[in-house]
Amino acid sequence: MLPPAFTAHHTNSDDLVHRNPPVLNMLCHVFLDTQQRISLYSSHQKATSYHLDLLEVRGYSSCSIAAYVPEEKALFASDAAGVYFKDVVFAAGNSNHDLYQKSLHRMVTYPVEVVLLEHYGAAVGEEARTLFAKAMQTAEDTRSAIENSSRLTGDVTKTTEAIKRFVLAWSPDSFLDKETLTMVIGQMVKFIIEAQEEKERSWRSS
Repeated sequence: MLPPAFTAHHTNSDDLVHRNPPVLNMLCHVFLDTQQRISLYSSHQKATSYHLDLLEVRGYSSCSIAAYVPEEKALFASDAAGVYFKDVVFAAGNSNHDLYQKSLHRMVTYPVEVVLLEHYGAAVGEEARTLFAKAMQTAEDTRSAIENSSRLTGDVTKTTEAIKRFVLAWSPDSFLDKETLTMVIGQMVKFIIEAQEEKERSWRSS
């Protein structure tokens, strides 16, 4: 387990920057632009040392960040891994589905024993080790379903409704509220359809 109180410092600096735990988030954001790793040690147990790898995992949002602690094989993925509920992953590439899939391919390369998520706690052990493969498959299936529905309906709103009905068919009422679900699916549909149309225009002009 990670010690409760930490001091953070820049891994490439000889000077320790002593701070209280509440400002650790601020330090992480400052360091992300220049270095992708910070080191942590307990002020009470200086022999205990941890590293925190900061990963840019855009797609769910334009500025999504994940954090990986190699000593614990723990990845704090937030919503960048999608919304995981009872062995099902809901794809959440609502900012940029291309980047969302690219980020999943990046995170799956990290050995994990625990994945900490924005909703519904954490996945541990085998559940954690298989989560990103499931998320990658769901992301690809979601893209295919949206593209196929778009070809049939020719309409963003109708495609959004069709995908939403499918998601609501397997998800419990407590999964995501319908307004949020509609917004997320609508953004994914819009991006994927536009990307599909751009690809088709490129094929026709080549």
